[in-house]
Amino acid sequence: MIFKQDKTLWCGIVAAFGLAIAQPACAAVTVSHVYSFSSDSLKNPVGNALLSPDGRLYGVAAGGTWSVTKTGTGLTTLALPSTVLAADIRSSMVADSSGRFYGTALYGDVGYGSLFTFAPGTPLTVVASARVAGIRNPVGNPTIDAAGNVYVVDRGMASSNAGAIKRLSADQASFTNITIFESPTTSYRVNTAAVVFGTDGVLYGVNSTGGTTGLGSVYSIRTDGSSLKTLHDFTAAEGQPASYMTTYDVNNSAGLVEVGQWLYGNTYNQAANTNGSVYRVKKDGTGFQVLHHFSNTANKDGSGAAGTMVLAPDGNVYGTTNLGGANGDGTLWRIVTANADGAGGGFESLHSFKSAVDGKQPLNLSLGSDGFLYGITFNGGTAGDFGTVFKVDTGYVPAAPLPSISLLRAAPDSIVQGGATTLSWAASNATACTASGAWSGAKATSGSEVLTPGTTGNNVFTLRCSGPGGDITQSAALQVLPPPSAVITSFTATPSTVSLGGTVVLDWSANDATACNAATTIGGSTDTLWTGSKAGTASETLTPLVGGEHLFMLNCTGVGGNADASITVNVTLPARITAFAPAATSVAPGASTTLTWASADATSCIASGAWTGSKALSGTESVSPALGKNVYALRCYGEGGDVVKSFEVTAAAAAAPVDKGEHGGAISPSWMLAALLLLRRRRSPQRAA
Repeated sequence: MIFKQDKTLWCGIVAAFGLAIAQPACAAVTVSHVYSFSSDSLKNPVGNALLSPDGRLYGVAAGGTWSVTKTGTGLTTLALPSTVLAADIRSSMVADSSGRFYGTALYGDVGYGSLFTFAPGTPLTVVASARVAGIRNPVGNPTIDAAGNVYVVDRGMASSNAGAIKRLSADQASFTNITIFESPTTSYRVNTAAVVFGTDGVLYGVNSTGGTTGLGSVYSIRTDGSSLKTLHDFTAAEGQPASYMTTYDVNNSAGLVEVGQWLYGNTYNQAANTNGSVYRVKKDGTGFQVLHHFSNTANKDGSGAAGTMVLAPDGNVYGTTNLGGANGDGTLWRIVTANADGAGGGFESLHSFKSAVDGKQPLNLSLGSDGFLYGITFNGGTAGDFGTVFKVDTGYVPAAPLPSISLLRAAPDSIVQGGATTLSWAASNATACTASGAWSGAKATSGSEVLTPGTTGNNVFTLRCSGPGGDITQSAALQVLPPPSAVITSFTATPSTVSLGGTVVLDWSANDATACNAATTIGGSTDTLWTGSKAGTASETLTPLVGGEHLFMLNCTGVGGNADASITVNVTLPARITAFAPAATSVAPGASTTLTWASADATSCIASGAWTGSKALSGTESVSPALGKNVYALRCYGEGGDVVKSFEVTAAAAAAPVDKGEHGGAISPSWMLAALLLLRRRRSPQRAA
């Protein structure tokens, strides 16, 4: 668990939550020597020492940029450009998230100072956009926001030297004014000493002169230059912050640090004992308090508090004095923030520097990613009076980090019963993990498993991971769907009506079907026209050989259920005349006869020829044929086609009796005519040859 009987941890917890309760003094602090500069070619470090992501410390000294390991070995150097002098660097540097460093030089370059940058292992260069935009004698400690924009303070316009805040874009392409402190009587600001970027996205700064008293002030301003507000004007009794002028000999400026709702800062001189002070004020300008007046003569706690202050992992504020202490070489101090409301303001004097051991005149502190504080001294050291790099161990032992589960996911997170999913997980700061819910047993701190849950619905997989810092539980859900039922998405017949002998195209499609079967009934009776196993999606051409209503049926089965569909096709037949005849095919003139007819699969019949008009589908009718041959026709129509039938009926007089000759029968007129013609021929004279 996070709560342990550890007073360094207790300091951090109480400070983090702003608890104003009594607590024991925090753990002892150890200051250790890291490196001493040893030659005139590289000496007297300025600015600060920053720990890079590569694990090395970087900074600037007279002669060039330098780098050493955290144990003080492996010194590397790179020369400064001729336009940048270490003596002109009066403030600390800042680093962006990639480890690139930014700092300022008061003079040099084109005479108005410069904004410079370098990455670990590369030479220091001047930022061109700042030069072009007209940077003018940058002063004080810069800051950087979460986006990588760098904010610096300079002397502003030459007409007033009132100070200004300017911003370098993260890509170094633009350098613009945020605000210029011109000189209204009540807010005259000059020698701007520091600016910090608050967690609320607001810039907070401190000036060493100006304000209503001329001794400087604390202010806030938005990053777009709006809402400039004075939070507090210093009085002589409270102290005056350091500026690049008052601390020229040690190249330092005032410090300011954000702690929750408070801003903590230091003053270099004035105050009750003329040795400076430590103060705090709320970010809304209320609650100003002097937490400690330095009184070096009385208790050797130092004098001349200046330089960058830091909020350490234990929740306390740490800073230095340039001078004083038991050896007169400067001190390290802290404010236990949880005790700031107490009688002593939470102040503790931690260490007196000694020139020949760990250096003289300590400068700007910085917080390393390893939890240690790092700083430099301008002079002193074990290798001569060239300055040092030192490390501060605050004694803070961070609690073991809580385990975290960065990954617990089922992919896919929705499956059909019987399907599989892959459950993946990853935990950090954990030594053991246990599964529960839809899975169980001990698990590695990271891994994956292929699972086939059998229960439909929402399956919850829970993972509990434990480590030195505690434990954490996280869950992932998997939706298991019931097996799908077969669905027949389409079933069509084209055409839906066809004449006997024509073709019908059946099209069908089914989803989630494991099998499909066909069946046919014609007029209610089972038929084999379309039967048997069928594919889930297909097309088939059929030729019905029987007329009537054909019912085509499809049944598809699925794991979760079956589906049925049917479609009707009407197969039409042509009309037929099953009977059509007269009672007699020959009648005497003026006599009548009876016609009889019958049809099948017909919807209508029409008479033509010797009779006309619509006729019943079957019947009889008496007709009187005209003299001679008479054609009687009947055409019957049906859905499948029409049919015609006809016949002839003759109406004629009866034949004359035949001459029977010698038998006494009458002589027919034809014979009589023939005899007359023969007799005439015999009597006529023969023609001449």
